[in-house]
Amino acid sequence: MCGRGLYDILTLIFNGLSAVGTVGAVMFSLWVLFDSKKIKYKMKADTVTMLDTNGESIIGINVTLINNSKDNLIKISSFPKIRISKNSYMIYKPNLQSYNGYKLGVPLSYGDSLNFFIDQKQIKLTLENDNKIFLFFFNDNLGHTFKIKIKRELFEKQNIIPTKE
Repeated sequence: MCGRGLYDILTLIFNGLSAVGTVGAVMFSLWVLFDSKKIKYKMKADTVTMLDTNGESIIGINVTLINNSKDNLIKISSFPKIRISKNSYMIYKPNLQSYNGYKLGVPLSYGDSLNFFIDQKQIKLTLENDNKIFLFFFNDNLGHTFKIKIKRELFEKQNIIPTKE
C-alpha cells in the first residue's frame, strides 16, 4: 500500500513538471513569433559638411534611418516631419542633397539605410520655434513611426548666418 502512494505522488509531480514545461514552450514560441514581427531600427542625426559640384561647401544635418530587422522590410511612405507643438508639424521636402538618398516607397532590407539632409533654409525655419528638443520622424506604409529626438543645439550649431561682403 505504501508503494502505491509513492507511485501516485511521483506521477503527480512528473505530470506537473511536464505541464509547466509545455506552458513554457508555448510561451517561448509565442515570444519568438511576436519578437520577429517587431521592426528594429536605428536613427541618428549628425552634422555634415558636403561639397557641391562647384566645390562650395554645404552645411546641414543628415538624418539616417537604418533597418535592423532581419525579417521585415521598411517602406517609408511620407516625407519626414518635425513636431513643433502638440498638434503642429513641419514637413520637410527633399532638397537636392536628399534626392539621391531619399526615395518614397523603396523598401529597406536588413542593413539598408535611408538618408535625409536638412539644409540651411530648413534649419532656419526650424529654429523659428522655441522648442529645446525636436521630434523628427518618418512614417511607413504600415503605420509605424520611426523617430529621433534632436536637440536644439545641433540645429544652432549648423545654422550659418550669411556674411555680407
